[in-house]
Amino acid sequence: MISGVVFVFTSNVDGLHARGDAWRAVEEFGAQIGQAAGRQGESYAIPTENHNRQRLASQQLRQYVEAFLDHAREHPEEMFQLAPAFSDPFLKPHFYHAPSNVLRPEGWD
Repeated sequence: MISGVVFVFTSNVDGLHARGDAWRAVEEFGAQIGQAAGRQGESYAIPTENHNRQRLASQQLRQYVEAFLDHAREHPEEMFQLAPAFSDPFLKPHFYHAPSNVLRPEGWD
């Protein structure tokens, strides 16, 4: 991860941030427990799971992704690093047209 870059991580609609990259966002980048989406310190949460920890419907996910992409476009002076989870085949297509200040995870191909 590049220093000074906003860490973008997957969340759930409850904003629990209890494991994996979400917990890392809390510990290292200022994410707030209970805030499911949006900018939080030097991180940005994109909900990808519902209350039952199942994937969100594609249309609902797309709304959260588009909100993030709009945020990235509105802040071209910042760089946003997608967490490795975004390489998932279900999530990856939503970021094909991301602006150049959105950095893909290593091995994105």
